[in-house]
Amino acid sequence: MSARERRPITLFDLLILAGATALGLSLVQFGWPRQVAGAWIFTWPLAPSHAGGYPSKTWVLPIAERAAPFLPCLAAWTGAFLVTRLCGPCPRRRRLLRQPGVVAAVAALSILTIESMLLIGSAWFDGRFKFMRPPRINEFVANGVVLLAHHAGWAVLVSWLTLVLIGQWYPEPSWVDRWGRVLGCTWILVGPVASLLIDHAPWWGSFLSG
Repeated sequence: MSARERRPITLFDLLILAGATALGLSLVQFGWPRQVAGAWIFTWPLAPSHAGGYPSKTWVLPIAERAAPFLPCLAAWTGAFLVTRLCGPCPRRRRLLRQPGVVAAVAALSILTIESMLLIGSAWFDGRFKFMRPPRINEFVANGVVLLAHHAGWAVLVSWLTLVLIGQWYPEPSWVDRWGRVLGCTWILVGPVASLLIDHAPWWGSFLSG
Protein backbone atom coordinates (compact mmCIF):
# COMPACT_ATOMS: atom_id res chain seq x y z
CA MET A 1 0.00 0.00 0.00
CA SER A 2 1.45 3.37 -1.03
CA ALA A 3 1.86 6.41 1.17
CA ARG A 4 -1.09 8.05 -0.54
CA GLU A 5 -3.32 5.10 0.32
CA ARG A 6 -2.17 5.23 3.95
CA ARG A 7 -3.31 8.84 4.24
CA PRO A 8 -4.48 9.36 7.82
CA ILE A 9 -7.57 11.26 8.88
CA THR A 10 -6.57 14.85 9.58
CA LEU A 11 -8.11 17.70 11.54
CA PHE A 12 -9.05 19.31 8.23
CA ASP A 13 -11.09 16.22 7.29
CA LEU A 14 -12.96 16.32 10.61
CA LEU A 15 -13.65 20.05 10.28
CA ILE A 16 -15.01 19.57 6.76
CA LEU A 17 -17.27 16.75 7.98
CA ALA A 18 -18.52 18.79 10.95
CA GLY A 19 -19.22 21.79 8.73
CA ALA A 20 -21.10 19.64 6.23
CA THR A 21 -23.21 18.12 9.02
CA ALA A 22 -24.09 21.58 10.34
CA LEU A 23 -25.02 22.73 6.84
CA GLY A 24 -27.21 19.67 6.25
CA LEU A 25 -29.04 20.07 9.55
CA SER A 26 -29.63 23.77 8.88
CA LEU A 27 -31.19 22.90 5.53
CA VAL A 28 -33.44 20.37 7.27
CA GLN A 29 -34.51 23.01 9.80
CA PHE A 30 -35.21 25.55 7.06
CA GLY A 31 -36.89 23.49 4.43
CA TRP A 32 -38.68 20.51 5.85
CA PRO A 33 -42.34 20.54 6.90
CA ARG A 34 -42.42 20.70 10.68
CA GLN A 35 -44.85 17.80 10.97
CA VAL A 36 -42.30 15.60 9.21
CA ALA A 37 -39.05 16.95 10.64
CA GLY A 38 -40.34 17.26 14.18
CA ALA A 39 -42.46 14.78 16.06
CA TRP A 40 -42.68 12.20 13.28
CA ILE A 41 -38.95 11.43 13.40
CA PHE A 42 -38.97 10.70 17.10
CA THR A 43 -42.29 8.90 17.34
CA TRP A 44 -41.60 5.29 18.37
CA PRO A 45 -42.64 2.57 17.99
CA LEU A 46 -43.45 3.01 14.34
CA ALA A 47 -47.11 2.90 13.48
CA PRO A 48 -48.06 1.13 10.24
CA SER A 49 -49.13 3.34 7.37
CA HIS A 50 -52.41 2.73 5.56
CA ALA A 51 -51.39 4.64 2.42
CA GLY A 52 -50.14 1.75 0.33
CA GLY A 53 -52.13 -1.43 0.92
CA TYR A 54 -49.13 -3.73 0.45
CA PRO A 55 -47.40 -5.04 3.60
CA SER A 56 -43.98 -3.76 2.49
CA LYS A 57 -45.32 -0.27 1.85
CA THR A 58 -47.35 -0.32 5.03
CA TRP A 59 -44.27 -0.78 7.19
CA VAL A 60 -41.52 0.78 5.06
CA LEU A 61 -43.26 4.12 4.45
CA PRO A 62 -43.04 5.29 8.11
CA ILE A 63 -39.32 4.50 8.12
CA ALA A 64 -38.84 6.35 4.83
CA GLU A 65 -40.67 9.39 6.17
CA ARG A 66 -38.34 9.55 9.17
CA ALA A 67 -35.21 9.09 7.07
CA ALA A 68 -36.12 11.56 4.31
CA PRO A 69 -35.48 14.79 6.31
CA PHE A 70 -31.81 13.79 6.59
CA LEU A 71 -31.31 13.74 2.80
CA PRO A 72 -29.75 17.25 2.90
CA CYS A 73 -27.15 15.84 5.32
CA LEU A 74 -26.36 13.08 2.84
CA ALA A 75 -25.86 15.66 0.10
CA ALA A 76 -23.63 17.76 2.37
CA TRP A 77 -21.55 14.71 3.35
CA THR A 78 -21.11 13.88 -0.33
CA GLY A 79 -19.77 17.37 -0.97
CA ALA A 80 -17.49 17.05 2.06
CA PHE A 81 -16.14 13.77 0.71
CA LEU A 82 -15.31 15.33 -2.64
CA VAL A 83 -13.53 18.26 -0.98
CA THR A 84 -11.56 15.88 1.23
CA ARG A 85 -10.66 13.63 -1.69
CA LEU A 86 -9.46 16.48 -3.90
CA CYS A 87 -7.67 18.55 -1.26
CA GLY A 88 -5.66 15.76 0.32
CA PRO A 89 -3.00 13.57 -1.29
CA CYS A 90 -4.67 11.75 -4.15
CA PRO A 91 -3.71 9.74 -7.25
CA ARG A 92 -3.45 11.18 -10.72
CA ARG A 93 -6.60 12.53 -12.34
CA ARG A 94 -6.99 9.60 -14.73
CA ARG A 95 -6.95 7.04 -11.91
CA LEU A 96 -9.00 9.29 -9.65
CA LEU A 97 -11.86 9.31 -12.14
CA ARG A 98 -11.96 5.51 -12.05
CA GLN A 99 -12.51 5.32 -8.30
CA PRO A 100 -16.14 4.44 -7.43
CA GLY A 101 -16.27 6.89 -4.54
CA VAL A 102 -15.32 9.88 -6.68
CA VAL A 103 -17.59 8.80 -9.53
CA ALA A 104 -20.54 8.42 -7.15
CA ALA A 105 -19.95 11.86 -5.62
CA VAL A 106 -19.62 13.56 -9.00
CA ALA A 107 -22.75 11.85 -10.35
CA ALA A 108 -24.88 12.68 -7.30
CA LEU A 109 -23.69 16.28 -6.94
CA SER A 110 -24.08 16.96 -10.66
CA ILE A 111 -27.71 15.85 -10.61
CA LEU A 112 -28.44 17.76 -7.40
CA THR A 113 -26.85 20.96 -8.68
CA ILE A 114 -28.32 20.99 -12.18
CA GLU A 115 -31.85 19.91 -11.26
CA SER A 116 -32.07 22.17 -8.19
CA MET A 117 -31.18 25.14 -10.39
CA LEU A 118 -33.87 24.10 -12.85
CA LEU A 119 -36.51 23.67 -10.14
CA ILE A 120 -35.74 26.95 -8.39
CA GLY A 121 -35.34 28.79 -11.69
CA SER A 122 -38.68 27.60 -13.04
CA ALA A 123 -40.47 28.53 -9.80
CA TRP A 124 -38.78 31.94 -9.75
CA PHE A 125 -39.56 32.58 -13.41
CA ASP A 126 -43.22 31.70 -12.88
CA GLY A 127 -43.40 34.00 -9.85
CA ARG A 128 -44.66 31.26 -7.55
CA PHE A 129 -42.44 32.30 -4.65
CA LYS A 130 -44.24 35.63 -4.43
CA PHE A 131 -47.53 33.95 -3.55
CA MET A 132 -46.20 31.13 -1.35
CA ARG A 133 -46.51 31.35 2.38
CA PRO A 134 -43.67 29.86 4.49
CA PRO A 135 -45.39 26.47 4.95
CA ARG A 136 -45.80 26.20 1.18
CA ILE A 137 -42.14 27.07 0.62
CA ASN A 138 -41.17 24.38 3.14
CA GLU A 139 -43.31 21.90 1.24
CA PHE A 140 -41.76 23.01 -2.05
CA VAL A 141 -38.26 22.40 -0.63
CA ALA A 142 -39.17 19.01 0.87
CA ASN A 143 -40.76 17.80 -2.35
CA GLY A 144 -37.80 19.04 -4.36
CA VAL A 145 -35.29 17.32 -2.06
CA VAL A 146 -37.05 13.97 -2.43
CA LEU A 147 -37.27 14.30 -6.21
CA LEU A 148 -33.60 15.26 -6.56
CA ALA A 149 -32.49 12.44 -4.24
CA HIS A 150 -34.53 9.99 -6.31
CA HIS A 151 -32.72 11.05 -9.49
CA ALA A 152 -29.31 11.20 -7.80
CA GLY A 153 -29.64 7.65 -6.51
CA TRP A 154 -30.31 6.27 -9.97
CA ALA A 155 -27.49 8.39 -11.42
CA VAL A 156 -25.01 6.79 -9.01
CA LEU A 157 -26.28 3.31 -9.88
CA VAL A 158 -25.93 3.95 -13.62
CA SER A 159 -22.45 5.43 -13.22
CA TRP A 160 -21.25 2.45 -11.18
CA LEU A 161 -22.70 -0.04 -13.65
CA THR A 162 -20.92 1.84 -16.42
CA LEU A 163 -17.59 1.57 -14.58
CA VAL A 164 -18.06 -2.17 -14.16
CA LEU A 165 -19.14 -2.80 -17.76
CA ILE A 166 -16.19 -0.92 -19.28
CA GLY A 167 -13.72 -2.51 -16.87
CA GLN A 168 -12.73 0.72 -15.12
CA TRP A 169 -13.75 -0.15 -11.53
CA TYR A 170 -10.60 0.56 -9.51
CA PRO A 171 -11.38 1.14 -5.82
CA GLU A 172 -8.58 2.42 -3.61
CA PRO A 173 -7.88 0.57 -0.32
CA SER A 174 -8.05 3.76 1.75
CA TRP A 175 -10.51 5.16 4.25
CA VAL A 176 -11.44 8.08 2.02
CA ASP A 177 -12.47 5.94 -0.96
CA ARG A 178 -14.34 3.57 1.36
CA TRP A 179 -16.22 6.58 2.69
CA GLY A 180 -17.14 7.49 -0.89
CA ARG A 181 -18.32 3.96 -1.59
CA VAL A 182 -20.51 3.99 1.53
CA LEU A 183 -22.05 7.28 0.39
CA GLY A 184 -22.61 5.84 -3.08
CA CYS A 185 -24.37 2.76 -1.67
CA THR A 186 -26.52 5.06 0.46
CA TRP A 187 -27.54 7.10 -2.59
CA ILE A 188 -28.49 3.91 -4.42
CA LEU A 189 -30.69 2.86 -1.49
CA VAL A 190 -32.25 6.32 -1.47
CA GLY A 191 -33.62 5.79 -5.00
CA PRO A 192 -36.38 3.29 -4.14
CA VAL A 193 -37.04 5.00 -0.80
CA ALA A 194 -37.69 8.30 -2.57
CA SER A 195 -39.91 6.48 -5.09
CA LEU A 196 -42.00 5.18 -2.20
CA LEU A 197 -42.36 8.70 -0.78
CA ILE A 198 -43.34 10.12 -4.16
CA ASP A 199 -46.06 7.49 -4.52
CA HIS A 200 -47.49 7.49 -1.01
CA ALA A 201 -46.29 10.32 1.28
CA PRO A 202 -49.28 12.55 2.17
CA TRP A 203 -47.14 15.73 1.99
CA TRP A 204 -45.90 14.98 -1.54
CA GLY A 205 -47.29 16.54 -4.69
CA SER A 206 -47.46 20.33 -4.49
CA PHE A 207 -43.97 21.46 -5.50
CA LEU A 208 -45.08 22.07 -9.08
CA SER A 209 -48.29 23.85 -8.08
CA GLY A 210 -48.71 27.48 -7.30
